[in-house]
Amino acid sequence: MKKRSKYRFSRLEGYFRDPVIGDGVMRRPMSGSACGNIRLALGFLQYPIDKSEEYDRDLERTVLEFQRDQNHTSIDGYVGPGTRRLLTEKLLEKAGERYFNLMNYPKGKAFPQVFLSYAREDTDAAERLYNDLNDEGVNVWFDKESLRPGQNWSQAIGKAIGESRYFLALLSENSLTKKGFVQKEMEEAFEVLEQHSPTDVFVVPIRLENCNPSDPKLGALHHVDLFPNRRKGLTQLLKTLVDPSE
Repeated sequence: MKKRSKYRFSRLEGYFRDPVIGDGVMRRPMSGSACGNIRLALGFLQYPIDKSEEYDRDLERTVLEFQRDQNHTSIDGYVGPGTRRLLTEKLLEKAGERYFNLMNYPKGKAFPQVFLSYAREDTDAAERLYNDLNDEGVNVWFDKESLRPGQNWSQAIGKAIGESRYFLALLSENSLTKKGFVQKEMEEAFEVLEQHSPTDVFVVPIRLENCNPSDPKLGALHHVDLFPNRRKGLTQLLKTLVDPSE
């Protein structure tokens, strides 16, 4: 099986985890898209099972059969963390990631959209970050890749900010001193932030160099540094963007 990042793998496991599972273990009676996804996965793995979103005795029996066939001995209930991990591994081995496209993610999109904002002078840095995040399975809205020919770019950007789960603000002397659309994007992002609860993370400042924002709202947010240790900063960012508990 092709090696995948732990972040991407954790998100794929999420297809088999409903948000109502308090202790991480499914039990009867339950229903929801995660139950339906488990049935789809088992069916693709050649276990006869009807399509449904119910967790009933039939699904329970089939899951136990799957566990026995895989010598899965950890005690984690019928579909606890170990079983979900095993299902993900087996599905990836047989079908790659394409089969997950047939499933519904319990909380919407498997990889919530992340908007990338930057000054044009920092395009190279933005492209590099886009590629790094995209490789890790993050759904990044990046104008150079996401805008379609003929779109009204101003309207499309405003819509994308409103639909995104996170707004990544690349900070540099270029972006902090420049007047224009990058500042407009920031204003729109803070308008969206006001609609979130006070504890939510939405705007994520990412410093490309040693610089300090004069805007008190931006300065009040904890930032991530992509210097001097870029790998460390990227790891910190990924933990925020693709936390499996999301």
